[in-house]
Amino acid sequence: MDSENKMKSLFTKLDKQLNGSEFKGALKTIDDVLQVTPGDDLATRCKAIAQLKASEFEQALQTIDKAAPKTKSALQAEKAYCLYRLNKLQQALEACASIPDTQARVRLQLEAQVLQRQGNAAASIPKYEELRSTHKMESQDLNTNILAAYVSGGRSAEVPALMKTLKAAPLDGYEVAYNLACALIANGKVAEAEEPLLLALRIGREALFEDDLTEEEVGDELLPVTVQLGYVAAALGRTQEALDLFTNALKIDTTDTMSKAVATNNLVAVRGPRELFDAMKRFDKLMASPSPACTALNEALEGRLAPSQKEALLFTRLLVLMHSNKLTNCKELANVLAQRFPSSQIPLMIQAALMLREKKEKNATNKADETLAAFAASHPSMQLSHVSLMRAQIAAAAGNFRRAAELLMEITDLKDEPAVVSTLVALHEAGGDLVAAEGV
Repeated sequence: MDSENKMKSLFTKLDKQLNGSEFKGALKTIDDVLQVTPGDDLATRCKAIAQLKASEFEQALQTIDKAAPKTKSALQAEKAYCLYRLNKLQQALEACASIPDTQARVRLQLEAQVLQRQGNAAASIPKYEELRSTHKMESQDLNTNILAAYVSGGRSAEVPALMKTLKAAPLDGYEVAYNLACALIANGKVAEAEEPLLLALRIGREALFEDDLTEEEVGDELLPVTVQLGYVAAALGRTQEALDLFTNALKIDTTDTMSKAVATNNLVAVRGPRELFDAMKRFDKLMASPSPACTALNEALEGRLAPSQKEALLFTRLLVLMHSNKLTNCKELANVLAQRFPSSQIPLMIQAALMLREKKEKNATNKADETLAAFAASHPSMQLSHVSLMRAQIAAAAGNFRRAAELLMEITDLKDEPAVVSTLVALHEAGGDLVAAEGV
């Protein structure tokens, strides 16, 4: 058979393999083509795409990088996607800039997904909206991504109106119901979020079983829904139900490292100061290093969690160190987190608690109160009920009952709570101010 007929035969075979999603076999055929005509443009493109489809992203990048300039230029979208899948997000964003205008729609899709993965969901929203407005793109996948971007981008309050604009409804798919639930949770409507989560679980199971997925595969796919149901149960005071949901979620064999990390954090948080050795082991697996001051997550997680999720995970780890009485390690991490999250009250409150617990300084009580007071003074617009409560507790423990009462009365959002009212009465009485006690 002459080379022309051989090439025709090989490309016929290759076309059949690619259409049948036989990517491994296609790669062997492509290698046969390249032996006959090394550097063939079409064969090289097919090889990169087949490697991508076979999830051989590193190999696809090597094929693209070794290609002739013209071929390489035509494969920039594939290069960006491979980098995205390998979590090389900044490189992926740079590759997107080289995607030609003839593939503007693909470029926008990739840029939006990369930005969202980077935790910059707010910047991804205009990309998605351009896909809808300029490129007239409409699909359930696009709706799902836009809704998720609004939730992650701090625009959850707009989600109900956005769903009307998109003509999207929870029954459209479990992803839509799930994103609506996440928006409700972000808006503090935790109880309302349970219904769409249960709906997401039901219609998700129905749809995925129709696609012939196994029970294990369905559990893997719906893992984020299960974890959010656990969060709702915990927030509504159903502690044992929440623990069961998180524990079952962590038993699922999955590649969804993000959901497992969130489940781990929530499980430990709900347990509180119990099973601390197990909690430390779980957190060590999530971190890039067991060093107390480490704030980087392991390779599978770094850059994948939303900033708020990572912040919550680091703060829970901080609390575990304190509850475990690892005070030196706790102090080290608290100092790091106080610098990294200067607007968060949690590291400062832990620092104050450590001052009181260590009691190495004569004026530990005063210093703890001064630390909290300075934070409150530098953040006048923030709601700092927990800081004020801690300062009141410090004052009461030191026998300064009048000051404790003054601090408690400053917490306007709690002043009518029965527990606060009774505490105020007790503090005024302990401070000898019976008139004030009667006036509460």
